[in-house]
Amino acid sequence: MKNITTKQFQLLTDEDMIWELMTETYEPLCMNGMAAPFFEYHVTSSYVDTKLLPYNRIWLDNGKAVGIVFFESPVTEIFFIL
Repeated sequence: MKNITTKQFQLLTDEDMIWELMTETYEPLCMNGMAAPFFEYHVTSSYVDTKLLPYNRIWLDNGKAVGIVFFESPVTEIFFIL
């Protein structure tokens, strides 16, 4: 049985979890999403409104990341990794 929970993204503690999620789901040519290095680039880029980072959310299945939603700038641009 799945035990889906969510948690607020934390920059210094959740990067490895997101890397693993994106590495497992990535296919060549970005057919199903961006490669894992994109997220690290994203959260450190000057175009990102860092005030929005606390609103990024991770979905967990028994403690393992299975999805993330994150914001860029402006807040109307929302991206999902599932």
